[in-house]
Amino acid sequence: MELTLITDANRKAFEDMIFMENHTLGIPVISAGIVEKGRPIAAGSMEIDGSTGRIISVYTEKEYQKKGAAGMLLDGFKELAASMELEVLEADFVAEEEGVEGLFSSRSYLIFDGTEISSISLDDALDSAQVKEYLNKAANDVQVVPFNKFTPARRKGMISLLDADVDNDALEGLSHDLSAFVLGQYNQPMGFILVRENESDIIIDTLKVNEERDEYIAALFRHMYSVLIPEKGTGLRIGFVAMSDGMMDRVGEVIGYVMEIEGGMKLYHAVKLIG
Repeated sequence: MELTLITDANRKAFEDMIFMENHTLGIPVISAGIVEKGRPIAAGSMEIDGSTGRIISVYTEKEYQKKGAAGMLLDGFKELAASMELEVLEADFVAEEEGVEGLFSSRSYLIFDGTEISSISLDDALDSAQVKEYLNKAANDVQVVPFNKFTPARRKGMISLLDADVDNDALEGLSHDLSAFVLGQYNQPMGFILVRENESDIIIDTLKVNEERDEYIAALFRHMYSVLIPEKGTGLRIGFVAMSDGMMDRVGEVIGYVMEIEGGMKLYHAVKLIG
């Protein structure tokens, strides 16, 4: 097996193994692959965020799993991180991803037990009569604007206007087209949603809406659906990090009977210091 950087010259051979959009949206990302007898068998990607390298994907073809390819990728990312003078490598993963915890542990990553994740079927939720009623109510005075339409300073200012307890770390690594503000009359911020993508999971970190306006929550969900469905199809499941005790209950009230919580999926965080 041989480790290679993924560049414009060889990217097409690995396009089914990495998130190609990371290389087209101006995100600082490095991808590496493993080749066996000239055949691409594994690949992964690492975002660069200041002095941190964030491993966002590690994929191995099924017949080559548990044969050292994924470990070789992690070793390659460590060498790259050291050469770039990064201070730390990190990654998030969920418990259902078999073997991932052992993979990171074998490379001396510290594993932090995260929070429970529950999920719902977003397309079913938006098809419910209750949500449709909320969306009709919101039609005339609600506007949803994704984060990528605002500067970072403006985003932080709008969040502060909503009296939200969100630190700078929570704003790192977000999906800026899924994360969005909901604006009310006179374009005043009335709420927001913080969303990040982890492998194939869509994780909602924070959801806050002022004035108990359930139609605003429905509008934020419709926005997410409109962004994701053209690319990912129906049947999409959204995960909620349980960092707010009342958030799942609130969403359940808005969505109604279609709320199907799947407990037991747990988020983990892997960290390795470089040097």
